Parts: sequence; structure tokens; C-alpha cells
Amino acid sequence: ATRLKDIQNNEWRTDKQTAYQKGSLTVTVPKSTPEAATKKPTLKTTADIPLKQKLVETAKKHIGTLDDVQRTILPHMLSYTDLLVTNRTPANAESLRNIACMHALNHVLKGRDKIMKNTARIAHTEGGEALELRDQGFTRPKVLILLETREQCARYADRIVELFAPEQQENKQRFKDSFTEPIDETDTMPEDYRELFSGNNDNNFLTAVKFTRKTLKFFSAFYSSDIIMASPLGLRRIIEHEDRRKRDHDFLSSIEMIVVDQADAMQMQNWENVELVFKYLNLQPKDLHGCDVNRVRNWYLDGNAKHFRQTILFSGYATPEMNRLFNSDLVNIAGKAKLTASHEGAITSVTGLGIKQTFSRFNALTPAADPDARFKYFTTAVLPALLRLPKPAD
Repeated sequence: ATRLKDIQNNEWRTDKQTAYQKGSLTVTVPKSTPEAATKKPTLKTTADIPLKQKLVETAKKHIGTLDDVQRTILPHMLSYTDLLVTNRTPANAESLRNIACMHALNHVLKGRDKIMKNTARIAHTEGGEALELRDQGFTRPKVLILLETREQCARYADRIVELFAPEQQENKQRFKDSFTEPIDETDTMPEDYRELFSGNNDNNFLTAVKFTRKTLKFFSAFYSSDIIMASPLGLRRIIEHEDRRKRDHDFLSSIEMIVVDQADAMQMQNWENVELVFKYLNLQPKDLHGCDVNRVRNWYLDGNAKHFRQTILFSGYATPEMNRLFNSDLVNIAGKAKLTASHEGAITSVTGLGIKQTFSRFNALTPAADPDARFKYFTTAVLPALLRLPKPAD
């Protein structure tokens, strides 16, 4: 309650850390957060992670020893801190996807097991004794994975299948036909271009996955699903459907975790689509959709679900729009962390060429006035000095 009050009063505490050689981490928490709560354990392998038993062996097989980026962000991810990772590259994309899928799947399985145990307790309650078991939201979907292309969706689905290792997969071939296309391995385009545009690069899709004890079902109905995978455009088209009767966003009412991968590509397309999705997250549903209100968690009933939702964003770089989303819309009581890449820089690399570098400072009253002030300084101070330089001898 105290941390929630801090967030409502916009009172935060920030701690800057050196994450690893090529990155720095900024951690922001509500002001009243105990100092001990900000100290995270050191993780080296998946054996150090408290996973559901079903995931222990598959996580060891497909992830195993953690790399520098994984060791840096996983402790915060596992404590349900909001994350903005701005050093995503084609080289570490799979590494980030691995831990995001592992964390999301672990969260779904923990929630499912808790609900099943509580349901059994209620069924065996004697004499009509009332049990107050608040263990779910208004609707079943708990995780939203926001992706820009169908190819990326297929890669996430493949990793989820590998980690969950179901005995049976329903609608697998239908999913494969809808989301994958052959990739040209001889393509000579740059690596980042191939990652974004290879395979099925359609960016209008919306699908869902459901888990049972031994089965994974693709194309499950939204309100009986556990994970929704969609593009921002695909979600926008159902949220703002031209037919009012087909508009829907109630399936986003109880999202407890959202993973946004390739946020930089989403901004190239239309960042408004992403902002719209966040606008409709964790709103009170219009219909109950068969939910048992007696088991809905209090923070959903109080309209505070957004303060208990974890948001994870992966991007190749930070932009003002992403920073605005991070600063304004990510209001998790667990706090938030931003990982940024550290660059050595090349400003000193010209010294060996015998070139003199001169740095000048000019004043600009506002950011909007910066271009005009820069040009005025160039024409009045820099250019006249250059014109007075003696001409080189022939």
C-alpha cells in the first residue's frame, strides 16, 4: 500500500549501476521500497532459477549457462520488475527470447497450478465453509507477447514448445502454415534486415495458445487461452473494429505480463498502435465472461491491475516515445529497470591523423530552438573563422 501511494504521488528512487562491460543498468523503485528488496541474487545457470519442475530439464537443455545480458536482467525479470532493454541485436535476440519465454511460461504454470489446487480445496470444503481464495483475474489470458511479424511469432512459439515439451500439439500444422515461410539462406542483405524481413513478415495477426497438463493448443479461443501473441496492428483492428458488435478488448483485462520484442521495428511502422494497446490493458471488462467474482484478486476489483503488471520491452535503441512509455505508463510496484548499451566512442580515433579538433558551446533556449541556434552560431562564429584561414599552397 505504501509503494502504491508512492507511485500515485510520483515519488521514485533511482540507482545507476554498471551492469557489465558493454551495458549500464538504471533501476527505479517506489521511494518506500526497502533497500534489501533492490538487491538481486547472482544467477549463473538456469539451475539457480526457481522454475516449475516441468521446465527444469528443458530450460537446462535449451538455455543452460546464462550470458552477460541474461545474468544482468534475469534477476529483475524474475522479481517482476518492469524492463526496458535497449541493446537488443540480431546476435542476442535469441538469448532474450529464451529467457522471456521461460519466464512467461513459468508464470503461467505457477498460476494454473495455484488455481487448480484452490479449486480442489473448494470442492472438498465441508459444511459449506466459505473460503476466500483470490487467485485469478476477470479473464484467463495472463501473458501478452507483442511482436511485429509472423516470423517472430513463430520463433516465440517454437521456443515455448521446446520449453513446455507437450505430449501433444493441437493445430500445429495450421499454425505452421499460417505463420512460417521458407527463409532464403543466401540473402546478402545485412543481418538486421534479414531478421526483420525474412520469412513471413506480415504484421497483421492475432493468435492465442492454451496449456493443459500434457497438451499445447494453438488457435485456442481468447477467453480460454493462457498466452496471446499478436502484432500491435492485429490488436488495434479488433479493438477498433469497424463493426461495433465485433469490437473487443476484454481479453486484455487481466494481463499480468506483456513482452514487447523489436519495439524499434514497431516504431518504424506506427508507434500509435503500441500506445493504443497499452491504453486498453487492464481495463474493467464490459462482460464477466463466466468469471467467478469471488475469486478475482482485489487489485483487479479496485482498478489497480496496472500496478501489478510486468512489462518487458526489447529494442535495438531507445527513443523519446519508448522513454515516455517507460517513464509514464510503467507503474509497477516492483519498480522498473533500464538496460542501455555502453559505447566506447570514436571521437579520439582521429588524433593519429594529425587533425585538430575544436569543440564549441552555443546556447539554445529550448530544444525546439536548437537547430536555428546551431545554424546561427555556425554562420556567425565558425564560418567566418574558416574563411579567414590562409589558402593552402599549390
